[in-house]
This record gives sequence, C-alpha cells and structure tokens, in this order.
Amino acid sequence: MDWFKYWEKKAGESELSSMDRSGYSIKEFLIYINSVNQALDGVSYDDVILDVGGGAGYTSMAFYPFVKEIYLADFSTKMIKRAKSEMSNFDNTVIYQDSLPGLIFTKQKKIKFSKIIVGSVIQYLNDYNDIASAFDNLYDVLKSDGKIVLTHNPDIEKKDSFI
Repeated sequence: MDWFKYWEKKAGESELSSMDRSGYSIKEFLIYINSVNQALDGVSYDDVILDVGGGAGYTSMAFYPFVKEIYLADFSTKMIKRAKSEMSNFDNTVIYQDSLPGLIFTKQKKIKFSKIIVGSVIQYLNDYNDIASAFDNLYDVLKSDGKIVLTHNPDIEKKDSFI
C-alpha cells in the first residue's frame, strides 16, 4: 500500500477520520489523550514534546496548553499544511514535515525532547529495518530521562497491509 497517498487523502477528511480514528467518538478520543498522558507520567510546563505522526495536530492541540513547546512532525505534506492552518494561533508549536525512520529534520534541530508521542505510526512503516531505524532515531532525540509513548490504531481491515 502507498501510505503517503493514503495519508495525503486522509488530510482532507473530518477531524477523527483524518487520524484514522473514524470509529471514535469525542469521548473515546479524550480517553485516548488521557491514556497517552498517563503513559507519559503526565506533562508539565517544562516539557518539550515531539509529536511524530502528528497529522493535523489534534493530539498536539490537547497537550499544548500544558507544555513549554510542541514539535509536530508528519510525513504527509497535506497533513502538515492542515496542521499549520488548524494551529495557526498556537504560539508554542513548531510544525514541519519529517519521516519517522529518518527523523532528518528533527535531528537537525538539535533538541532533546522530554516526551515523545509516536501516534499510530509504527504499523505503517515499510519493514522491520525501518522500525529499528525509527527506534534508534527516537532515542537520539530523547533526553536521557525522557519518555516515549507508542500508540497504535489496529484496523483489522488493513491487517494485510501492515508489517
């Protein structure tokens, strides 16, 4: 499956559908945000968060009032465009295109993140080498006492497309 084309198309869909969570209600999305927060042991105004696979920015939006800064990276150009539009008034966000296996632009920023959210990305990578590269790169940009949370969105209808 061509995941780039898939996510470029999703960028034009409704909020939850653009996250590939069309079956979610707002309540379920908030439960998801709460579970991410718990997995991170909470967030604080000192945290600098990296939201990888941040899409249109809805997870970042939930955390932005409570942290120092959020860096949102996604590999879809249309998702980045949408996130920049949706979050145009958010002064503590940096939104840019990058790909998890490489994190080229993220590493160029020379920032060590206190918290990293990898939102439903791992299953869309090409192979296990991409996963190994992704983990190496995430640890390269994580503070030594930082936390990473990996979320997933298992869609049984796409199981043959996933790794």
